[in-house]
Amino acid sequence: MMTLTSRHVDRHWPSAILAVVMFGVMASQSLADAVKLGGFWIEDVTIQSISDGNINYVSSAGSEAQRKLKDVQGLRLTAMPDLGEAEALLENGKELPKAVNLLAGVRSKARQDWLRDWATYRQMVAAAAAQQPMEAVNAYLALARSKPGDFYLQAFPPEAIKAVSNESLKQAIIRALDAAAPQLQGDAAKAVKDLRIKVAAVKFGDAVSNPDNGTQPGGDTTPAGGTDGATSPTGAAVVMPKDMPADDEITKLIRGGKFAEATEAADKAMRVEATGLQTRLYQKGIAQLYLALEKNDTKLTKDAGLSFMRLVVFFPKGSYLGPALMEAGFVHQKIGRPDIALSLYDRATVAIDPDDATMVKRLQELKRSATQGE
Repeated sequence: MMTLTSRHVDRHWPSAILAVVMFGVMASQSLADAVKLGGFWIEDVTIQSISDGNINYVSSAGSEAQRKLKDVQGLRLTAMPDLGEAEALLENGKELPKAVNLLAGVRSKARQDWLRDWATYRQMVAAAAAQQPMEAVNAYLALARSKPGDFYLQAFPPEAIKAVSNESLKQAIIRALDAAAPQLQGDAAKAVKDLRIKVAAVKFGDAVSNPDNGTQPGGDTTPAGGTDGATSPTGAAVVMPKDMPADDEITKLIRGGKFAEATEAADKAMRVEATGLQTRLYQKGIAQLYLALEKNDTKLTKDAGLSFMRLVVFFPKGSYLGPALMEAGFVHQKIGRPDIALSLYDRATVAIDPDDATMVKRLQELKRSATQGE
């Protein structure tokens, strides 16, 4: 039998300390989630899953616990710091649109269905609080399609319905619900039908006149950006938002039909310019889109869609939000997803400047063609 001497202790002591320290670090990392119940955060838990209307977690004492999902007011996960940041914004009632975008990011990153559904639910709540009823409805429809259970289906926030502020927005929401309905069955179909009834019942005071059919004052049907520049392969004039600087060199390249050069120039500008990223991203997307139409290139079409969606994600309050949503919808329409296209067109309806006749007219035409299956 070996006798443990002071020399052995000295030699093995650092390793023993390291093992203890590492065990402590690992334990603290695994128990760093939190659940909010009854207005208080229960810290140092490990959230395991959400199933059958319950949340399952391990407490700091190591015991398994389960609570009804309807009692849970918030979650924080070490693996998803954006979720915790979004919950903090919701608690404070500040920067709510940022919370909506953070939760959208959590949805896209989540690998577990239960986490994706929770993030979608919280995005719906945040959108309602931010007075973004269309975003709330889109999140709700995503939940309905994932068949998450009764709690989520019954959780549409009443304040989102109260935030429906005009007839145009109301009709856009109804169209989104109608477009989703054929894809749903059972409880999800019934829940969406019930929501449609509630939205359809919303009343306003004096009717707000809709934007005109895209004509300029005096009945001129020439797009605001002019038709004397480039045209798409279908013969339609390349149209851009009224905020697009007409004397910009990249704008001139696009209007001149030099789409490949415009794409390269926009890429270069984004690398070297400190400002104007929104404009450059939109220009790049437009140039990619018309180049894709010219070449009949599906991959390039999808690349254009990515450029537009980057604008939507990174600049949710930017002046190009509406046009970017619209063109992203057109991309989905081109690749055979008219359902997603119509959803994006509906979001664009409330984001596009109603004074931008060119964009209003293009949106109306795209929505009509998507509805008719063209």
